[in-house]
Amino acid sequence: MLATLDASFVVQWVNIRKEPIPDFPFLDDILLGAQIDADRRVRDPQSLGFFLRELVIDPRDERLLNPQAESSWASVETFASDGNFAYAQVHPDAVMEVLETSLEAYSEL
Repeated sequence: MLATLDASFVVQWVNIRKEPIPDFPFLDDILLGAQIDADRRVRDPQSLGFFLRELVIDPRDERLLNPQAESSWASVETFASDGNFAYAQVHPDAVMEVLETSLEAYSEL
């Protein structure tokens, strides 16, 4: 996995309690109900405790390559039917699949 990351990705950590969520054109697609303040940091108690996203974004910051389901329930439905979540869950066993799927999506641009 590290070789794939080193060869094909630029990794960036954003702590949204201290740094703003970047102003992506698809910002609404990643929030999934999280509320952000004017500085684009999460502000509601649930998100302050649990908001964590693993995003794979094209090099121009224009397209989310691992989009999530439109709701938490839709993500559960995807898990039930396909055996995985529609959105990248932050789990070590799922990361490689997310990276490979994202590389595929990028190659189709």
